[in-house]
Amino acid sequence: MTDRRRNVTIIGATIAVVAIIVLVVVLAGGGSDDPPDVTLSSPPATNTAPDATAAARMSIERNALRYQRALNPDSSDDPCRYMTPEAADDAVARSDPEIGARGCKAVVRAAEAEQSRPLYELLDDGITNIEFLPRVPVAGIAVTAAGAKATWRGDSSRSATFVERDGQWLIAK
Repeated sequence: MTDRRRNVTIIGATIAVVAIIVLVVVLAGGGSDDPPDVTLSSPPATNTAPDATAAARMSIERNALRYQRALNPDSSDDPCRYMTPEAADDAVARSDPEIGARGCKAVVRAAEAEQSRPLYELLDDGITNIEFLPRVPVAGIAVTAAGAKATWRGDSSRSATFVERDGQWLIAK
């Protein structure tokens, strides 16, 4: 199932759930002459959207921080775990063949070590300015996807894009 079709399915299911809840609330209200309870009559979707955005922000922040720490050559973690498969494949494809032969982890760490300010050496960890966008670049494929863009906290000249895959927000580029 494509990301677009999955998103349409999720939106359709959400609308159906909201409609059912509203129908139940209306039917449960019966013929009472009392004014409606504002809490019951407000649509649940307005309360869940900020929660979904907050959860997405937390996932993005958590994975960005883990990625940043995994870039450190002294870390036993693999930074490629926090990237989409396309981004990991693209990094290897664009690398020096000698380094590429050692895999994504070696490629990403070698590329980071060449930066004037490697992310793992920044004084301020994590990201800032998370902006959700209808389209963000995704490495390795010619299309874009709905996602988020964020700036690295210790180096505002560098940013990353994130897309949601299987409930987790991963670095897309």
